[in-house]
Amino acid sequence: MEKPAYLKEEHLDFLDDLMQSGQMTSFKVSQILMHRFPFLSFEQVNTILAYWIFSYAGRHGEEG
Repeated sequence: MEKPAYLKEEHLDFLDDLMQSGQMTSFKVSQILMHRFPFLSFEQVNTILAYWIFSYAGRHGEEG
């Protein structure tokens, strides 16, 4: 998956931190991300989440 031009490391770091905190649920993560970054559209949020999931193992040195 290609990294979207509007995606920033801040978005990925926020999602990593959210996951590590234990506050993330698959049902609320898009709402949390939209609240934290209100300038993102729903489509952009979903694309960022997809990229985050797709790239997680590679960004953290894990085999996926």
